[in-house]
Amino acid sequence: MSIQKKIKLILLLLFHNIVYFVIYFSIFFIYNAKLYYIIFYLLFLIMVLFHWKTNDNKCKLTQLQNQLLGIDNSIGFRDIYYILTNTYSSNAGSGTIRDNLYTWFIYIAILFCSILLLVKTKLVKF
Repeated sequence: MSIQKKIKLILLLLFHNIVYFVIYFSIFFIYNAKLYYIIFYLLFLIMVLFHWKTNDNKCKLTQLQNQLLGIDNSIGFRDIYYILTNTYSSNAGSGTIRDNLYTWFIYIAILFCSILLLVKTKLVKF
């Protein structure tokens, strides 16, 4: 692999992991966040979900990564679990339990952020 491809791959991996951690770990800190952070996070979640649904339930970043590595596009993103177990998902985007967990987490996070937004703007009282 050329040095240019290696640099692209490293930058892509860094960006993709940042996106992953923002999606799945920001929810734990969003409750006390300022209103504009909640709005940004909510829009970000909606965009990610829309992106997956319009791209055959796959992430374009993962596909670019797979192309640079020369592996099949059905291989999924190697999250912490797959890295620690040194395994690969060979059927990403096909409705596996893992795919469904990630998708439902985003649905629940969207619902939580929407309710939180309504409460913080005082449109709904609890």
